[in-house]
Amino acid sequence: MLAACASPALPAPWVGTWRMTAVESRDSDTGPWRRPFGDAPFGYAIYNADGTHAMTFTRTPVPAMFAAGGDRGATERELRETFEAYFSWFGHYTVDAARGTIIHRIEGSLWPSWRNTVQERPFTIHGDTMLLGDQVRARRVLMRVR
Repeated sequence: MLAACASPALPAPWVGTWRMTAVESRDSDTGPWRRPFGDAPFGYAIYNADGTHAMTFTRTPVPAMFAAGGDRGATERELRETFEAYFSWFGHYTVDAARGTIIHRIEGSLWPSWRNTVQERPFTIHGDTMLLGDQVRARRVLMRVR
């Protein structure tokens, strides 16, 4: 259940820092859940009271250090593995509490196809847990940090 919108003394229930604990999706309503970022992705979603947000997380275990010993000189394979193991976006958001939806206006993203897009996500908050996604084909589980 979504908590009511904030009073002047209290921040909205979605405002804060949230730790990503699950990233799951599937190709059909009944298909198997896939976990492209592993069983325990690591990262954060930050929703500020001013309407700005950032989301960033990585697969676990994280990819190995590059064989070259530094960030320059990585092989194409190493670069691809690293790219596919990390996700990040930032921009502004609004909340449609009546619909239970967060509307993300993506200004920048590691993934070029997400830049300058609008990504709407159904969400619910239960105590210190936020569920993002329709919970049928996509679900993200976040735990409040602060």
